[in-house]
Amino acid sequence: MIASRDMRGWLAATSMIAALAVIAAVHADPRDEPIPMQPIAQAAIATSPAAASDAAATGNTVFNRAADGMFYINGASASAHVRFIVDTGASVTVLTARDATAFGSRLVPTNSDSNLMTVGGSRRVKEARLDGLVVAGRHLPPLRVAIMDSEMDVSLLGQNALSHLGPILFANDRMILR
Repeated sequence: MIASRDMRGWLAATSMIAALAVIAAVHADPRDEPIPMQPIAQAAIATSPAAASDAAATGNTVFNRAADGMFYINGASASAHVRFIVDTGASVTVLTARDATAFGSRLVPTNSDSNLMTVGGSRRVKEARLDGLVVAGRHLPPLRVAIMDSEMDVSLLGQNALSHLGPILFANDRMILR
């Protein structure tokens, strides 16, 4: 008797969930469909104190957190060396006007401008493609970048670049590229 009552409750619950799914599918607005995004960098937060010290011993690339609480990483091309702040919240890599100029012919303008949503609000940026960027000894494929004319002191290495660096681990004030 108890088993059949439990079974009826389970059947009622699954029927309700199925009905809600059908209603949601029928009334879905096509504008709510997810927009395809660039791959997101794989990141993990380690809780083991040994994780960061083990990383260096296994040949991973380790970066220490800076005094301002950020992680910085250098990037290079044939024509420039640029210091980036690692920004896991930025979907695209953003260059300062100064760094964009330094990349020279490695930066191919797309002749399009767009609005970029930032923590500080919407900003107008120029779009371009950056070829030949090397970060942490890893050659990245051509990247879509945004160029901001003002209000930035350092370029941001966004998810579209971070996703090509392999798994990233954050532990004990260290960022570890595996």
